[in-house]
Amino acid sequence: MNIEIFLGRFHPLIVHLPIGFILLAFLMMLWSKKSDKGSFNQAIRFALLLGAVSAVLAAFLGWLLAADGGYDENTLFWHRWLGVGVAILTTIAWLLHTGIIQSNPWPLSAALWGSVLLIAFTGHFGGVLTHGSNYLVQYAPTFVQQMFSADNSGETEILLPSQPDSIAVFQHLIEPILNSKCAGCHSETKKKGGLVLTSQEGILEGGEEGEVLVAGNAYKSALFERVILPKNSKKFMPPKGEPLTFAEIKLLEWWIDAGASFDEQLTANPLPHDMKALLLRNFQVDVSRKPHYERVQVTQASEAALDKLSAAGFKAISLSADNHFLEVKLVESSISLDQFKSLLEVQEQVTWLDLAGKGITDPMLQVIARLPNLTRLKIEQNAITDKGVQALEKLSHLEYLNLYATEITDKSLASIKEIKTLTHLYLWQTHVSEEAIDALSQERPALVIDKGFEFNNIN
Repeated sequence: MNIEIFLGRFHPLIVHLPIGFILLAFLMMLWSKKSDKGSFNQAIRFALLLGAVSAVLAAFLGWLLAADGGYDENTLFWHRWLGVGVAILTTIAWLLHTGIIQSNPWPLSAALWGSVLLIAFTGHFGGVLTHGSNYLVQYAPTFVQQMFSADNSGETEILLPSQPDSIAVFQHLIEPILNSKCAGCHSETKKKGGLVLTSQEGILEGGEEGEVLVAGNAYKSALFERVILPKNSKKFMPPKGEPLTFAEIKLLEWWIDAGASFDEQLTANPLPHDMKALLLRNFQVDVSRKPHYERVQVTQASEAALDKLSAAGFKAISLSADNHFLEVKLVESSISLDQFKSLLEVQEQVTWLDLAGKGITDPMLQVIARLPNLTRLKIEQNAITDKGVQALEKLSHLEYLNLYATEITDKSLASIKEIKTLTHLYLWQTHVSEEAIDALSQERPALVIDKGFEFNNIN
């Protein structure tokens, strides 16, 4: 049995008594100065006595309670000594009012005014210790939170970036849950159980009972276990306020099971189907991969550039009325290198390029490598070699590459590996070996490789 903690737990019960008595004395003093219906001197004196005694008792019990630990030292310092100040000023006010201390009327008024002001500040710091630094505006309208929150960066709701690949899992999805549902008890200002859940360092450090996060296993992590306990359990978290919703619980479980990374992006790894559905349903986040030309915008190609492209033997059409990217196809059966360079007139706009069977050579691939937004390239049935394919490493958004019936060998796969965005590759009737294709498939399992029809021998 810890008698100090036992007595200290009565602090919340007693602390409201001096507030009521002191405010009552203050109001009666104001009324007595303006009213001609008699004096409240006896009542004021009695209220001040009760206020002083209860303030001293509340300060004493609060001091004992602080020994329980888990409080921010700076906030506790101000709450503790301001509370002592309330007790001292109220006692002085009573001594002045009774005449034990002889003085002019103004020191009494000053002592009472000071007590009321200190009560306000003491109460505020007490609220911070108990409920967290944003307790006053936590459930206020957004504009109020923005005006009065002490730290908008971490305690107001974080809007998700418009693009899924810009969403950081912890910062944008997990941290807001912890700030909303856990910060009231586990923050820098109130470290209940020695645990801080408002920072990466605090989460990894754990609390008095040890670690709370086991990366890769949610059901061995106290951080997760506590939120799925029955509500009547003494260990259920959070003990006050709204519990975590189903979506929040699933997000927390998925984050921990996926390794509990604090800096990983949402699209860094494939997402389970149920998480894709949850993100779309609850957060309007569609993580299905969109082509590059749907995620960025470019300016419209000039008429002069399009005319020059057409004169060189190309046909260009816009992907859609509201999209300035171009699908370009070579319609002439052959073309010179100088004519081919007319593609650079619209190099920002070209995203689909069809050059199948048009006498394309390796030097022309050097020109293609300068098309920064190219996503689809058809160069099948051309005299393309490994040297030419090497230039394609620079295409940082290429998703589709058709090399059917070209002269490439296994050496080209080293260059193709460097195209990280590639999703579809066609290698039918090339000199690339089955072994090299199998090795690439193992290294890039998400890459669809078409190597043509395979016929099994029928005995």
